[in-house]
Amino acid sequence: CVYCFEGDLTAKPMRIMTPEQVDQAFRSIDTIREEFHPAGSAHIILFGGEPLLRPAYACVSRILDKAAEHGYEAEVVTNGVQTDEFMDLFEAHRGVINQIQITLDGTREVHDKRRVHRGGAGTFDEIALNIERLLENRLPVTVRINVDKENIESLPRLMELIEDRGWNLYPNFSCYMFPVTAHADVEKANTLEEDKLLYALQRMLQGEGGALPSFALYGFKVLGHVASVLAPDSISLKMPPLFTYCEANGLRYFAFGPDGNIYPCGQAIGQPDMAIGKFYPDLELREQKCKDWATRSVLTIPQCRECPIATLCGGGCAYGAYKQTGSLMTPNCQNCGGTLNAYVEHMRDAILRKYDGFVEPRG
Repeated sequence: CVYCFEGDLTAKPMRIMTPEQVDQAFRSIDTIREEFHPAGSAHIILFGGEPLLRPAYACVSRILDKAAEHGYEAEVVTNGVQTDEFMDLFEAHRGVINQIQITLDGTREVHDKRRVHRGGAGTFDEIALNIERLLENRLPVTVRINVDKENIESLPRLMELIEDRGWNLYPNFSCYMFPVTAHADVEKANTLEEDKLLYALQRMLQGEGGALPSFALYGFKVLGHVASVLAPDSISLKMPPLFTYCEANGLRYFAFGPDGNIYPCGQAIGQPDMAIGKFYPDLELREQKCKDWATRSVLTIPQCRECPIATLCGGGCAYGAYKQTGSLMTPNCQNCGGTLNAYVEHMRDAILRKYDGFVEPRG
C-alpha cells in the first residue's frame, strides 16, 4: 500500500514461521507471562506483512490450535484479499477469533489507488466480497479506514457504501478510522496533523462543532480522554489519562517474527537492532532493552514530566521517538497541543451549552 511502513521488507522473500517456531513461541509466552505479567491474560494477534496468504495456511492453523489449547483469544489483522481461503479455520475456531480487522480505504475508485496487488490491480472487489462472506458466517469483522490527505474527502461516500451494502446492520460488524501515521518519517507527504484531520471529519460527518460518531475518534490518542470527559456522547470508549502511549510501553507487547527474534512493537519487526531478545531456538531476553521499554512513561521522560498535557498523549510513540532521536526517553509529540486546541475550539459551543446552558457571542 502507498503508506506502508515496512519498507524493503516487502521486497524480500516471504518468511513463514515453522511448526517448531510456533511451538517454541507459545512456550516462550508462558515463560514471559510468568516473569513479567503473572496476573495478566494473553491475547494473540496475527500480523504481518500479511498473515492470510495461502502459503501460510498451515502456520495460521497451528497458531489457532495452540491459542485454543492455551485458552487465548486471537485477533487477525489482514488486508482481506485471501481471507476466504481461511474461512474453514475461522469457523472451526469461533471461540478463539474475537476480531478480523480488514482495511478498506474508500470506495472502489479511491481504495484501488491505495491498496493494490503487486502487479498494480485493485483489491476493492475481492475485499468487499470477503467482508460479506465473513459477516454472513457470523464472524466478527472490523473495517479499519486509514485516513490521510488522499482519501479524507471520500469518507462520506464510503459511509454511504457501507450502509447501502447493509454491513452496518450485522451485529458482528464494526468500523473505525485511524490517521495514517509516520512515526519514523516526519516528512511523509500525505499524512495529516490530527487537528486538521479532526476538523475535516467534524465538518464532513457532523457539521462544524458537532460531536463525532464514536468510531471517528478511535485513532486520536490525545483526544480520547478529553472527549470522554467534556463530550461523552462523542466517544463510546471511556479512556483514562495516559501514562504510556501504547502497550509497547510497560513491556506488554511481544512480537514474534519468523527470524526468531522478539520485538517490542509491530513496526519494529524485521529490524534486528530493535529486538528485545529471541525466542528461537531458545528464549533469551535482553535485560537492558526490556527494562528500557518497560519503564518508558510520562514519569520517566524528562520533557514529559514538565508538560501540562503529558497524560493526554502518554509521551507519544516510543518507536517513533527512537527512530528520530536514537533514544526511547524522548517524547514523540505529534502536535498534541495543536490537536487539543483545535478540538476545544471546534467543540466550544457544544461544551458551553452542556455545562453553562448558554454561549457568549464570539469576539
